[in-house]
Amino acid sequence: MTRGILLVLLVLALALGAGVGTAKVLDVLDEKQRVRQALREAAVMMDLDADILEAIGVVESGLRLGAINRAGRDGEHGGAFGPTQITERTARRNGYTGDMLAFTTDEKLAALWTAKLLRPGAQNAEGHVLDHELWTPEEYGAWWNGGALSPSAVPATSSAIGYMKKLADAVELLA
Repeated sequence: MTRGILLVLLVLALALGAGVGTAKVLDVLDEKQRVRQALREAAVMMDLDADILEAIGVVESGLRLGAINRAGRDGEHGGAFGPTQITERTARRNGYTGDMLAFTTDEKLAALWTAKLLRPGAQNAEGHVLDHELWTPEEYGAWWNGGALSPSAVPATSSAIGYMKKLADAVELLA
């Protein structure tokens, strides 16, 4: 969700008056802002593009901290957790030993692990090692969603093809 949409939602919430609905909208906006900030801080700390980390959170979950997916390919990898949908298999291959649900309650932990998984030396769910720096949104998308080392390595029938486009579009909106 772009900053402009968040601002419109906030104005609407305030215009409707202070009620339960307003409080929930404000809680959601606060959560999304905390997730956004944590992703951006982790990106800076790990020398990555902050717009790309935020865009991954936007595309994967709409910046929802509590997002969990246990279906499909993510389910086959132990489920996907948190705002960037880190799969259990990927996290474990990279040394994470904690409770996967922590990614759904701790935005800083989720952001830090997202950044770690985008650095050279990280492994994907199948054990392939990222052996180079990523530069473009398409490269980040190929690795994050398709487990591929480059966009050209993503099969034409893979859902990662559409994901790379969504990620590039989100980065463009954030820039």
